[in-house]
This record gives sequence, C-alpha cells and structure tokens, in this order.
Amino acid sequence: MTSLLAVAALSLGWWAGMWYLDPLMGLIGGGVIVWWAVSLCRQASRQLLDVVSSPHHERIVRERLEAIDDVRVADLHVWELGPGRRSCIVSVVTARPREVTDYRDAVLSALDIAHLTIEIHQCELAHDAPRDVRQAVQRHGL
Repeated sequence: MTSLLAVAALSLGWWAGMWYLDPLMGLIGGGVIVWWAVSLCRQASRQLLDVVSSPHHERIVRERLEAIDDVRVADLHVWELGPGRRSCIVSVVTARPREVTDYRDAVLSALDIAHLTIEIHQCELAHDAPRDVRQAVQRHGL
C-alpha cells in the first residue's frame, strides 16, 4: 500500500509540478509502518510475558464449573498461548468427584481452550452457601 502511494505521489508530483507530494507520502508511509510495528510489539509482548487473559474469561470458567453439584474452584489460571489460543489450569474441590471428562466438557463448552489441565480434590466437607472454599483449601493444603 505504501509503495503504491509513493508511486502515485511521484507520478502526480512530476505531472502537476507538486514536488512535495513524494516526501509527504514518505512521511505518511513511515507513520503507517511505525503504527504497525507498535501494534505488533504490544501483541507479542503480552504473549511473551504470559500476561493473564481478561478476568472475564476466568469468571466464565469459574461460573460454569461451580454450576456442577458442590464444586468449588480453588485455583484458576487462564492465559493466552498465541493469537486466539488459550490455556487453562484449574483446581477444583468437591465432596462428590465426577469423571474428569465432566469437568473438561464444562470448561470447553464455556471457552475455547487449546490446553486444559484439571486437578480434582475430594473433601469431606459439604459446600453450602455462601460459596466459600477456605476450609477445603486449608484442609487440603492448596
């Protein structure tokens, strides 16, 4: 795109005698390249530094898992692996554990996850309202 603008500016400048069009298009093209480079650096730095995905993603996963029986989420991390690819590690506490596929299906139906790790801890304590995992977390040392 910038090359086409430069050729057009050269041609128009030569034809109409507007010598300043070529340097002007060079400045505009340079601005476009700087804007693109800054955007690329921002996106790459988030992924290289393992910046946590938005809290919205974690809330979605937490709500979906805690809708299952007496499940409480003790620890949850969602982060970007690359453009549009996320990873998730979750630790759940429940008195009545289910098959890991039940938890996996719940997470994958809530959010598109490329890599998912689920840790299940069984406890003897019932999880009544309010939804609080402090006792279970202390008991299991999570």
